[in-house]
Amino acid sequence: MKWLFLLRAFFPSWRFFDDSGPELVLLTRHRRGTQWSDWTGAIPPVPRGWRSFPLNARAGFLHACRNSIEHLAVDLNDGAQDAESRASFKIVKALALFQIRVSHGLPEAFQFKILLKAPDTAAEEFLLSPEYQV
Repeated sequence: MKWLFLLRAFFPSWRFFDDSGPELVLLTRHRRGTQWSDWTGAIPPVPRGWRSFPLNARAGFLHACRNSIEHLAVDLNDGAQDAESRASFKIVKALALFQIRVSHGLPEAFQFKILLKAPDTAAEEFLLSPEYQV
């Protein structure tokens, strides 16, 4: 039955159709040697415009990334006891490492966090992962 969770990437998060509200932001940092990098945004905004609508692989990828983060937030809000064993957590962890590797190469260690950013308020930390050795 665990393979069913992999199909979730093909279905949109229904929270997309709700009123505008807090946004989830994925931040990552990595370490080489003893020096940690600064926290940086891992997922850029989805490009909007008439040219980006039909068959846009990059926009589709960015939507899938944001959808995975939304699924993780829903799983955590449902009272997940061991978040790291959840499929949604593993997907976001792999996504964070992938984005670091694309931008900076292979690090020795990495960490990610998710911020809950509501309009007109300061962002609050929703999730902070442990440090992972690569």
